[in-house]
Amino acid sequence: MARYVEQYGGLIWHVFQANFLSRADAEELMQDTLGEICRQIRSLREPVRLGAWTLRLARGKTVDFLRQRATQRRGARVVMQSIERDGVDCIAPACTPSESAVTHEICRVFEKRYAG
Repeated sequence: MARYVEQYGGLIWHVFQANFLSRADAEELMQDTLGEICRQIRSLREPVRLGAWTLRLARGKTVDFLRQRATQRRGARVVMQSIERDGVDCIAPACTPSESAVTHEICRVFEKRYAG
């Protein structure tokens, strides 16, 4: 595997950087991609196509990551717009004051993590 990483690691990294991923996101995807390669390498029918297969796998991981991130942000915006429009109580209309405080805290954490 070390030889494989030496040979194709730069190519994989370039795919992530070309899509403007942060270093942390790129490192996480690198681990995911290498793990996927380890799991699927035996299914490769034409070893001569290893580089192309690696590139396709890295691109697929990148696209999946970007879609997931866009979906999370879109979902956060919808929730936050609903909160801004209707207030937090629209999420839990019949809640006690302590439950309302928890709901406010959840929304604050949710906004901090996903809105952007």
